[in-house]
Amino acid sequence: MGFAGPIKAASTTCQTFMQQPAQPDGQAIIYQHTCGEYEFDKDGNQVRSGWMTDGHFSGSVEHRILDGLGRVQEEIWENEKGDVISRHVYTNGPAGNVQDDSYMNGKLVNSTTRTYDDRGNDIESNSYKPDGSLESRYWSRFDERGNELESVTEGPGDIYYDVIRTYNQKTGHLESFTSLNRSGSMRLWLRVNDDTVLSFWQQPGDDKHTYGSGICFADDNWTERDCREYNWDGTYTTTHYTFTDKSKRNPLRATLYGTDHQLVMEADYEYQLDAFGNWTKRTVWVQTQESGQRQLLEKDARTLKYYPAEGTRP
Repeated sequence: MGFAGPIKAASTTCQTFMQQPAQPDGQAIIYQHTCGEYEFDKDGNQVRSGWMTDGHFSGSVEHRILDGLGRVQEEIWENEKGDVISRHVYTNGPAGNVQDDSYMNGKLVNSTTRTYDDRGNDIESNSYKPDGSLESRYWSRFDERGNELESVTEGPGDIYYDVIRTYNQKTGHLESFTSLNRSGSMRLWLRVNDDTVLSFWQQPGDDKHTYGSGICFADDNWTERDCREYNWDGTYTTTHYTFTDKSKRNPLRATLYGTDHQLVMEADYEYQLDAFGNWTKRTVWVQTQESGQRQLLEKDARTLKYYPAEGTRP
């Protein structure tokens, strides 16, 4: 949920003043926030989520069982009555979990195995159905800097992605992105520098939001970001974000411009922040091309509790 500091609990109420406008595909303009009750352990993991009705809690509770090295070996989710809804059982290796068995209502629904290289990069993942048949496969390779050079996804069903990336040898920053079809033919290609897209090509008539058709650039202070969503014909929409700080937890403004560079939708955010930089009050205003004016969308308020600092009394 993006909290700063030793968060222990959050209780949020929301008040809406109009029907939320439909958001276009692509980058989010209106940052959604789920109202309700949340609790966290000292490591920041969410362990309880739901809502209160007439003084009674409804929702889910998570339990984590650790091995002797402090790694999670089992996660269990229960409803408010204590009934087990789902659980994950992990087999851990030096670099991370090498197998994840997922259960729903006591029945195995999926098993995933993982393989790592000598640098700890996740280079292969296979997902299996309960009967042991392969459902999907993912593999990738990395350079010595940890940059992903190629990744291939096969399944579930007809899903297929083969993505190749190149990087600037001096800076290590992304230089090009190529997506291939199963046949090996090119589906999408783009070339970038740190500030903008230099060249773009997409298979004619292809899906508007093919993987790789969206890319973002941040300013030097990391408080602003521009994101482009390309169409196959080379036109694109732009979303510009401004944030309160480098963490990008709290947007101040999000503006979507159409392919004609005219405003499509804009959301403005006003906050009251606590000492950790988490908001305790939030007001959201929205303007669409159709409305032509700024309108109050919602007001949110939340009460936050924190764990005491180490060495201090609660």
